[in-house]
Order: sequence, then C-alpha cells, then structure tokens
Amino acid sequence: MIGWRQCSTAFAAAALLGLGAQGLAAEGSVSAQSPLSRQQAWQEAMSKLPTGAVVTSSRCNDVEIGYSNTRYYCVLTFTQPVQERPQDDVTGEGAATQR
Repeated sequence: MIGWRQCSTAFAAAALLGLGAQGLAAEGSVSAQSPLSRQQAWQEAMSKLPTGAVVTSSRCNDVEIGYSNTRYYCVLTFTQPVQERPQDDVTGEGAATQR
C-alpha cells in the first residue's frame, strides 16, 4: 500500500518537473509616446503587444514639455501563456536545436 508520504513526494516531483505548469503566464509591459494625443499613444502601445497577450492594466500620462506642448505617454502591462518546449520522444527533454 502506498503511503501519503510517497504520494506527496510524487506530486512534488511532478511539480518540479513542470508537469503542473500549464496555467502559468509570463508578464511584461510595453510603452509608447505621442505628441498628438493620448489615444494615439495608447494605440501605438497596443501595436507593440506580442501575439496572444492580454492587457491587464494601462496607464497614460500627459506631460507638459514647455511652450504649451504636451507629450502623451502610455504603458500597458500584459500577460501571455508560457510556451511549452517540444518534448523529445526518447528522453522526455526539450528537443535540441542542433545534434
């Protein structure tokens, strides 16, 4: 009969090997600026997002730079799913790029 310690050790080993890491996400941010409008700065930042990214927050600021000129800055924070590496059928390790 398998004891609870052996089962918990197996679960811990699986977690360390990354078998339970399917729900993880990477986080990052992009920024942009525009002399014309806050909307243009926001759209420019949106165009810099990686494919599949989900915006989690955005922040835009207007900065007076003198002589009645305003510069608009936007920062978008995003998450995206972590890409899993392809598995080698024989070893179970990530496939090598060169052999």
